[in-house]
Amino acid sequence: NSHQSSDIAVLVHSFVTPSVPVVGFGSTGAGLVNFTDMWRDQVKDSHHKAGEMMKEYEALCQGQKIQCETVLTSGYPGQNICKAIEEQRADFVIMGSRGLGPIRRTLLGSVSNYVTHHSEVPVTVVKEKGSK
Repeated sequence: NSHQSSDIAVLVHSFVTPSVPVVGFGSTGAGLVNFTDMWRDQVKDSHHKAGEMMKEYEALCQGQKIQCETVLTSGYPGQNICKAIEEQRADFVIMGSRGLGPIRRTLLGSVSNYVTHHSEVPVTVVKEKGSK
């Protein structure tokens, strides 16, 4: 067992910020619609949901008596996770895999693949139970 009482688990989640069209037309064709407010609401909602998820993971760690910190970012997940690895001076990384198929992985990109190739510390990728 390599766990030390001074160890801290850093939980990092990075969500993709929704894109917003610059201008558009309303469904009635009555004129231009301001998408900025809709976009801002989507970002707030994404941030809120991610924050709630992080609270659940933090509670799981506390239940196992694991000291933890949380880092919540938005933007490009792979880059943000690598940045957090550097800033937190992580010794190693354990991360999940979304289990995308080869076509979706090619189109959307693989965060775990990005982190594995750009991290300066060892990375272990854990697949969901039952995934191939």
